[in-house]
Amino acid sequence: MSGCLPLVCLSANDPALAKRLMDAGAHGVIVPTVNSPVDAERAYAGGGILLDQGLHMVNLVRLFGGEFTGVKSYVSSSYWKHDVEDNAYALMRSPTGRTAILHSTATQWQHRFSLEMALTEGYVELQGILSSSKSYEQERLIVRRRPKSVTGTDREKVITYLEDNSWRDEVWEFARAAVGGTPLASGASWDALETMRLVYRVYSADPEWRAIWGTRIRTAPTGSRESVGRRAGPRTSDGCEPRM
Repeated sequence: MSGCLPLVCLSANDPALAKRLMDAGAHGVIVPTVNSPVDAERAYAGGGILLDQGLHMVNLVRLFGGEFTGVKSYVSSSYWKHDVEDNAYALMRSPTGRTAILHSTATQWQHRFSLEMALTEGYVELQGILSSSKSYEQERLIVRRRPKSVTGTDREKVITYLEDNSWRDEVWEFARAAVGGTPLASGASWDALETMRLVYRVYSADPEWRAIWGTRIRTAPTGSRESVGRRAGPRTSDGCEPRM
């Protein structure tokens, strides 16, 4: 019938299925088994602080550390008592032995952003964000060289950033790829998918959270598009998706 909007009723409360249907052209989805405002909140939000804010740190962890397949986690909603998490703690390890520790929280009352990397010849720390809210600390990059003595680092370089050109640079890169066919250096759809898989691997690694919300790890069939390797390294074949 002309003039009707294509709406789809889901067979399960599954955000991944909803995304595929929206991509296929549906204008909206009807979520089943929603019996309360709490259910509706989780159905549309998908997750809490980890998915909302911690997602960006997960992406940075992958950018600098590669893929992480071993994950231990603790996910909690003990403070706000919502059906989405207010704290997520994760210990992750890559197949090459790199280790990352992540804490995403909605109970640190002063907005903070801190990324620390210990390297063979030194140490790098990124503090703060140049956000529009101005609620984070000043954005600084601290580079420390590995000391020759055991008394501590005596060589340090601090760079303070006064303007954020990241959005401009991303738009320009996308425009060059769309108009001129230039390959994307980062931030393609496959990269976003792998970041989401790692986020849901964190959710799934907590047995209590998994028992409550039914998040599970799904293995992609060998040879499928989901098991195709990353441009910069191997892509893990065990993806994660929510089953709520």
